[in-house]
Amino acid sequence: QREKLERDVFDSLYKNPTIGIRCPEDPVAHQLLLHTLHPVVAPSANLAGESPAVNGKQVLNSLSGRIDMILDAGPSKYGLNSTVVKIGKKGLDVLRAGIKSEQDIRTSSMVKFLFVCTGNTCRSPMAEGIFKKYLAEKLDANVDEIERIGYTVESAGMMGSVGFPASPQSVIACASRGVDIKAHRNNALTEKLIEESDLIFVMDSGHYERVVSLVPEAANRCMLLDKNGRVPDPIGQSQDVYGRCADQIEKAVKQRLSELVI
Repeated sequence: QREKLERDVFDSLYKNPTIGIRCPEDPVAHQLLLHTLHPVVAPSANLAGESPAVNGKQVLNSLSGRIDMILDAGPSKYGLNSTVVKIGKKGLDVLRAGIKSEQDIRTSSMVKFLFVCTGNTCRSPMAEGIFKKYLAEKLDANVDEIERIGYTVESAGMMGSVGFPASPQSVIACASRGVDIKAHRNNALTEKLIEESDLIFVMDSGHYERVVSLVPEAANRCMLLDKNGRVPDPIGQSQDVYGRCADQIEKAVKQRLSELVI
């Protein structure tokens, strides 16, 4: 944006070097932003240090002589300060409490990745573990810091069984790549899990069809992990086959992470 804005405008909008983005809930504000053809700069409707204005009259009392027009959509729904959140690569910090609590903000801002295979004991546990490793590297963090920063990574299986560990071959294949999945216990694919996930990666088209049959709205956020095709099931085969499966998963994970703006 620096090339598109005059220096004083850029310096006013960007500080250290951040920019504040407002997310209004009011439908009139939404319509205004929808129909305007230009960027909108939106300071607070009150002077610094004053209580938040909750209706047009209070705005006028505070800013009379400083503004040309008031678009009055009625009194504020909440009558409270907006919540101010600083978002960075290391997660978010609530700078000012307001309408939304810190817990509300952290819950709604969490990005959830889900990996799906048939039994959740081979392919998807390996994908989950390997994805966590490379996501942590992308975030310049440790694996155990991922959730605090704002990301969760889970896996599930179509068979519906719960509580079984990852196969020994999967554990070995991951360990050779510096990934520990010994604590994994399989989980069943459910509508709730699908609905809560932002991106869903599956191993083959059958898994995709199952996800979409449970939650049709998930079609546009569910995709094959490997763009080049299915990840074959190694169950019951040799350790070498598991190793090749992990190789394919690792390559696909790196490709998918390279596409994500994080």
